[in-house]
Amino acid sequence: MRLNRRQGYFRTSDEMLPEKRMKNWGKYIYFFFIWLILIIAGYYLVNNFIYAEGNGQIIFDKLYIQHTRDLRVINLLVKEGDQVKKQQALFTYVEDYGERFSTKYDASAYYYSPETEREIARAIQSISLKEIEIKGHKETLEKLKTDYQYLKKQAILDAQLPGSLKVLQENIRNSEATIGKNYEELKVLRDYLNRLKGINSTTSLKNRQAEQAGEAAAAAIAGGGKEFISMQDGVIARIYPNNYEVVQKGDTIIEIYKPSEITIKAFFEQKYIDYLRNGVEVMLQFPDGTRGKGVVKRYYLATQPQPPEFQKRYEPVNRNIVVDILPPTKEDANKWESFYKLSVKVFVNRLN
Repeated sequence: MRLNRRQGYFRTSDEMLPEKRMKNWGKYIYFFFIWLILIIAGYYLVNNFIYAEGNGQIIFDKLYIQHTRDLRVINLLVKEGDQVKKQQALFTYVEDYGERFSTKYDASAYYYSPETEREIARAIQSISLKEIEIKGHKETLEKLKTDYQYLKKQAILDAQLPGSLKVLQENIRNSEATIGKNYEELKVLRDYLNRLKGINSTTSLKNRQAEQAGEAAAAAIAGGGKEFISMQDGVIARIYPNNYEVVQKGDTIIEIYKPSEITIKAFFEQKYIDYLRNGVEVMLQFPDGTRGKGVVKRYYLATQPQPPEFQKRYEPVNRNIVVDILPPTKEDANKWESFYKLSVKVFVNRLN
């Protein structure tokens, strides 16, 4: 039997080696840009056709502790950040019994009846607010005048329409008229305060201070006054007065947050009105990048302007649809607590 033999082949050094083919980098760059375009197009489709995006802020329901009479806080029994329970004492106090209370405005050598003191305190508060208002109008006027000078130069160079100058001139005149009116109101308030200070003066400041100190000390030694009891569970958010300070009727003494009633107040553009209704499930994106879910529970009929932190600078203020979003589970509520007062992104599926 004859076998087929294959002839062997040996490559010599003089023969050329096969050339290596260069990589086609243009192909990779082409596919990279294709994927980039697809990603951008997908993001645009998701944000403009699949999801309606809004801004939200996590808030707690607040309880403001106030009193129906003037009082002096004797001893604060809680601190900011403390957890309080229903029927727990928050502070001790004594109520207004006339000459026991001092006020911040007293700079004369006399004191007045409790009714006159309250009127003087209100007048001084009104004067302070009016002075702050005048200061704000003056700052606005200065800004308007600066803008007017700038636009005037632009108009000379034909870079600005003359109509803008007329609008600014009108705003300046209105601002000056407002400041003048506020000064007149301030004068009336000061005259009223001076008339009040001339009513029912009876004893010297020295006697009054001694009387106040003696009565306040006696009230503290006798048991510290009455206890103010909390009517609900919550967290102490803020305490305004210190021990032995006077609090006027209707002023807030303590703020209490109720974590059990945590919500997200969300703002959406009016074009998304058809996708927002009670019971709709929304997707949330928290500041740390994590995601969660919520359920729309309240829908406000009236539109509202966005909070300043959501409003872009130099853009007109737009009124938005407002909804309240609640956590679906207790675990979600516990997670939301750590983001109190922080902003979250809210997404509603437009295909549902």
